[in-house]
Amino acid sequence: MECPTTASLCGLIGILLGCLIGNRLSIGRDRANRISLFVGKLSEIKSLSGNIDDACFPVWFLKSQASIEHECGVVESSIRLLKRKRFKTARAKYGSTQEKDIRDFDNSLLPMPRAIMTYGAGRRAVQGLIDELIACSVL
Repeated sequence: MECPTTASLCGLIGILLGCLIGNRLSIGRDRANRISLFVGKLSEIKSLSGNIDDACFPVWFLKSQASIEHECGVVESSIRLLKRKRFKTARAKYGSTQEKDIRDFDNSLLPMPRAIMTYGAGRRAVQGLIDELIACSVL
């Protein structure tokens, strides 16, 4: 014959174990959702980088840099510990990229008339840095 306290204690332990397991499964799902949203936004920014006109590219780059920095801050805690150091390095590299780093050449050194500034190398660099961020964040 069972004791009522033993039965209620076993039921209480079962409920607590169920809550812990359910919470753990929810955390894993939340992490995967955050990372997939992050990768989607980075992919969208990467695809946009090829379609921006040269005249608007520096302004767009600064805005995208701020957007990516915000997204990185949100998702960094979801990155696995083994990849977090690589992710932080890629984030710092993207964050430290300046406008002078994305220009094809220095326009001020040319005699008059000056050529139109182009950003082909900058587009490739931005796309490479975004690819590196995506590679570091994928589970």
